[in-house]
Amino acid sequence: MDASKLDLGGALAYGADYNPEQFDDATFERDLELMRQAQVNLVSLGIFSWTRLEPSEGNYRLDWLEQLIDRLWQAGISVDLATATASPPAWLGRHYPDTLPVRADGSVYSWGSRQQYCPSSYRFRVAANALTARLVERFAAHPAVVAWHVSNEYGCHIRECFCQRCAQAWRDWLKKRYCCLDALNRAWGTNFWSQFYTDWEQVIPPRITPSFANPNQMLDWRRFSSDNLKSGYLSEAALIRAGLAKAGRAVPVTTNFMDAFEALDYFDWAKDIDLVTNDSYPDPADPRAAHQLAFTGDLMRGLGGGRPWLLMEQAPGAVQWRARNAVKAPGEYLLWSLAHVAHGADGVMQFQWRQSVAGAETFHGAMVPHSGTESMQWHQTVELGQVLKRLAPVVGQRSQAQVAIMLDWPSMWAQNAAIGPDEATHGLQIPSLSAPAGSALRAAQAWHATCFEAGYAIDIVQVDAELDDYSLIVVPEIFMTHPQLAQRLNQAASRGAQVVITARTGVVDQSGHAVVGGYLSQGPSADYPSVNGNCLGCSARGDQAEPPAATMSLAELTGVRVLDQIPVLDAPVSAWNWEGVPDASQPLAQAVAKGLNRNLQFTLDAHGPLARLLARSENAPLVAYGWSENLAINDDVEILASYATGRLAGQGAITRRPQGAGAAWYISCDLTPAARAHLLKLAGAYARLRPVFAHPLPAGVSAHQRGSCLFLLNFAATSAEIAGVVGYDLVGANQVTGHLVLPPRSGAVIQMA
Repeated sequence: MDASKLDLGGALAYGADYNPEQFDDATFERDLELMRQAQVNLVSLGIFSWTRLEPSEGNYRLDWLEQLIDRLWQAGISVDLATATASPPAWLGRHYPDTLPVRADGSVYSWGSRQQYCPSSYRFRVAANALTARLVERFAAHPAVVAWHVSNEYGCHIRECFCQRCAQAWRDWLKKRYCCLDALNRAWGTNFWSQFYTDWEQVIPPRITPSFANPNQMLDWRRFSSDNLKSGYLSEAALIRAGLAKAGRAVPVTTNFMDAFEALDYFDWAKDIDLVTNDSYPDPADPRAAHQLAFTGDLMRGLGGGRPWLLMEQAPGAVQWRARNAVKAPGEYLLWSLAHVAHGADGVMQFQWRQSVAGAETFHGAMVPHSGTESMQWHQTVELGQVLKRLAPVVGQRSQAQVAIMLDWPSMWAQNAAIGPDEATHGLQIPSLSAPAGSALRAAQAWHATCFEAGYAIDIVQVDAELDDYSLIVVPEIFMTHPQLAQRLNQAASRGAQVVITARTGVVDQSGHAVVGGYLSQGPSADYPSVNGNCLGCSARGDQAEPPAATMSLAELTGVRVLDQIPVLDAPVSAWNWEGVPDASQPLAQAVAKGLNRNLQFTLDAHGPLARLLARSENAPLVAYGWSENLAINDDVEILASYATGRLAGQGAITRRPQGAGAAWYISCDLTPAARAHLLKLAGAYARLRPVFAHPLPAGVSAHQRGSCLFLLNFAATSAEIAGVVGYDLVGANQVTGHLVLPPRSGAVIQMA
């Protein structure tokens, strides 16, 4: 038995969150028939049902839920059963005000919405665990229940709490990490601004203050807040797993992620999740939607160590929470669903099955909309079910990638907590990306988009991932140093990998202290103590193992040190001017070039192999924007591009240092998408990268391989003709003998011999 696999008899999962308590029994009977028509085989039950399950304290009413599960099972529909703890009932907040979360300004959230709980509240934890235990006792052995769904979208609304209970939990967490105030004071640099702590009771959460919060404290607060929420998940998951073991069953225990949600370290969370699941809501009006689908799909696959994952939520039509809620264009519901499967999903679930007629999500789209079965949405619901049923050969299949892009949550936290150096760009939206400028997530998305456009298969990995299988490794704005990272990258380069490291990497250490002696160097000043080893001034030790000493620095790997960081702000910065949404068939580079503020752009002079590549591209200019760095460059380093203008004119901007059979590259500026594509073309040639599909693809078409199945997805608003396709199309249920025509916003899944 494998708890990481969803057992649906070899079929892809298809269904939705189902909230039948909103409707009468006649509607439920009608829903069973409609689910049969739509090929639904899985529903998520009970996600927001706490009040129905426990209308008053200790008064559990589970019979109605058992009847629903029995009737669904008789209809051939399995259940992902939720613990219902995502939305506490009003009676809990009224009787136990200490369960309610507190904002940084001291105000208290009330009930009347959802997720109104303090993660540190003992009373909340007792109530949540008691309900979970009752559900497990009743349903652990039920054959219909093929997955357990703990809470829902952790951190979506309450990612932190500033109450006295959290203050004490925060201090307890810090005592385990540092063991004494001496170590904490050093880690937080509290000699600055007279913040030195002499008593543990002086240490409080980072509430509202007159000026900047201490960034080193904020880094630990992010760590604590992620751990604090995770402890609630672990508590409920442990009860479920114990009940499953007693029942002799092994089914997945999960909770749903939300793309690259910054507040929670998903790599850390994924270690304790059997089946990675995700909620995905790109904006249909956003030309970046295809890239977001690809990025988050590759991330979910990476979180699960390459295993298939499950799309837990998407909107069949429009959402209700944006200022303007675009409806998916004809074909996009099926196309986006195929994209999720192409990037590793073993199922496609929606929010929700039947559209609510009251409440906060009344106008959120659903598989069965308000207008019922006469609607276009219903016909698309049935069509998708029929297609997914034919995709059974994809189930369990994995992808192979030559490209790895690193992502690191602590680096994101450290960079976001830092006061400077380029805070002027924080919060600005670059049209090609869904994260603010000057962020590790932005950089990872940018490089992923470029690799995606080039047709390469990509894995998104954490900094301690195994790198043996990759020919190109991108290290985008990994702001925080990691002791063994440079050594592992060096080993990868020595065996032939091209390692591309971008600006804003290796700037601070694990406590958020600035690296001295030039960024990318070994680390902080030599007298800075290890906070997880022996503390200075006492003999105690923290509870975490002392990290291994760094054996090599990124500066040694690249042959480069960063002496000065120079944001490019030579002219007043106005809001981004986004001149309309381009057609999806336009190359991304053209679309983004329209949106970049010209005042932030500058050109680079290419040299050597990069110059020769650009010459073959009609001498296309190499353009960067927004950021530059003054580098100290070793003699054994090749300069591929230098700054053409400005205070750094003539100095190296992009470098490459050979190492064994590979090389380490450093990019000291932010490249435009076109410039990044040129550099990837050169690095890809050195790495001998091969696109997923050997033949040229029209603009707007992407290719993805899962096992023996080739996905060809046309995101363009025009038809696409593709040569060299041979096999059986599982979507169209027809043989393809060399030439494939994809209508606008459509896809094919070719099963090859």
